[in-house]
Order: sequence, then structure tokens, then C-alpha cells
Amino acid sequence: MNLSLDIGNTHIKFGLFEGRKLVRSGRLETSSEGVISPTKRKAWESLYNPLPEWLIYSSVRKHFEATQLHLPKGIKTVRLQTDTPLPVKNRYRTPETLGPDRLAAAVGAYAQFGGANCLIIDAGSCITLDLLIEGAFEGGSISPGLDMRLDAMHRFTDGLPRPAAKRLPGGETGDSIRLGKTTEEALLLGALQGALLEIEGFIASAERQYGPLKVLLTGGDASFLADKLKREIFVLPNLVLRGLNEILLHNV
Repeated sequence: MNLSLDIGNTHIKFGLFEGRKLVRSGRLETSSEGVISPTKRKAWESLYNPLPEWLIYSSVRKHFEATQLHLPKGIKTVRLQTDTPLPVKNRYRTPETLGPDRLAAAVGAYAQFGGANCLIIDAGSCITLDLLIEGAFEGGSISPGLDMRLDAMHRFTDGLPRPAAKRLPGGETGDSIRLGKTTEEALLLGALQGALLEIEGFIASAERQYGPLKVLLTGGDASFLADKLKREIFVLPNLVLRGLNEILLHNV
């Protein structure tokens, strides 16, 4: 049994694997220091019964160390870093600045789709759109996620409210542009339609250049966005965890 951890700013996502089979997954809240919240300690400790042989983790926290996880003795640990051997090529010019979750997602896409050209969309705090072409990570774009767009419009103006929910009243956006009839609707539409048009435009441009792509969607807003995009989408909530597991298997 092997354990994969995707360590974010507020949560740790985990996946337990037997070989390539995902047998358990979930996420746990962390404190501001990146350690497991005391209320989630029992759930965390249950991941070590039975004790995994290997643990691989990635972290968006630059100064995070495995010692902060309070791991039991006997687990062999790998951290995904810029010099970790990968089953894909990395053509990013500044690999030291590349988020490890983006790289792990690309490896997960490569493993799942047998080397097909893929567009990987991670819709979380930020929206990343990355291309995997002929087994090589080519890079992509980073823009604000839905919550960040709404938060920014509220924070950096005096008069704009922060909508309480991302769901639009009276249905979804549909095939034609919708117009907000209240300021809250206009904010929601600006964030949602802006993100959708950005994603759809990126897909169209990428396919003109590279041909048909497998489009993969992961991240916290994946399910929310999936049925609003006008094409076939593969929603893969555990893509990063699967990629981490593939990287582990590639190295041990």
C-alpha cells in the first residue's frame, strides 16, 4: 500500500493505492502551519492502519517539511521536487517555479490516456490550463479561480458586494450570453461566464494548433464547471493523486 498526499494551503488531499488501484481518498483540513487540524487527527491516523510502505507528497507550501506530518516510523518518503525523475518530459523553462500539483496532474493524464494529447484544467483557487503534447508537459496559463474573482471584485472596490453563492438564480448560463439584472447576478455572471469563455477560447486555440485534445477537468470547481462547457469533458477529481502515485511507481 502506498499513500499520496497533495498538500495545499488549507487542506491535504490523500489517496491510498494498491499498485495503481485507488482504494481510498479524501481530504483533511490543516492549520495555518500546515499540520492536521486536531479535529481530524483520528481520520489522519487511520491512514496508517495498515502502515503504507511508501508515501509521496507534493506541497504548494515552499517551506513545508515531512516532519510536520508527524509520520509514524517505518514509512519511506518521497517529495515531488524539480529534480524528481518523471515518466513525462518537462519543457517548462523555469521548473523551480512550477507548481508540483500541475506537474503531477500532467503525469496522471499521461498514465490514464496512454500518451494522448491532453488539456488539463485544474479549477481551484486558481484556474490552470496546461497542455500535455506527445508525452511532454508544455506549460499553460494561470488565472484567478471563481472564488478569487468574486473576492477580488469585493475587496478592491468600495461598493461591490461578495455574492454568498456561486450558483446563479433561475438556471445556468445556457448557450447564449446572460445579462445580470442585479449587481449580484452581474458579479456572478462576470466570474462564471468570464471563466467559461476563457476556457473555451483556450481549448479552441489549442486544438487549432495541436489537433483534437482530451480535455480533463479537476479541482474543487470541476463538477460545477463540467456541465457548462460545450464539449466532452473528463472529470477526474483525483488526477493529482493518481499522478503522484505514478511518479512514485516510476521511482521505486
